[in-house]
Amino acid sequence: MGNIYFSAFLLGFASISSQIILLRELLASFSGNELSIGIIMALWMLFSGIGALIAKNRSVPFMAAVILPLALALSRLTGTVMVFEIGKVLLISFAVIAIPALVFGIWFRMCSFESGNAPKVY
Repeated sequence: MGNIYFSAFLLGFASISSQIILLRELLASFSGNELSIGIIMALWMLFSGIGALIAKNRSVPFMAAVILPLALALSRLTGTVMVFEIGKVLLISFAVIAIPALVFGIWFRMCSFESGNAPKVY
């Protein structure tokens, strides 16, 4: 039982680390204003929730070692967006954040079900 709590701790650590790294990379692309921070955080929460909803006890292989570098590469390929346009910010943030946030949402749901005590995992 203690092993699932350690796994949940590692999941939270990996999720927060990924979120901070992707947020910093996207802020560098969008010249770092408050609206882009809000969009990025809202998309992260949205896709984490969607991932938790679609999990339904499915097993997901360990993919963090592949997903985060791909998301970082995608954020760097976008380059610097010189003109701040809401459509570009939404599109680029959607492309970069969707998959990692979905996977972390699925993992959170799996840890919650495995432990049998979701508030303790949270």
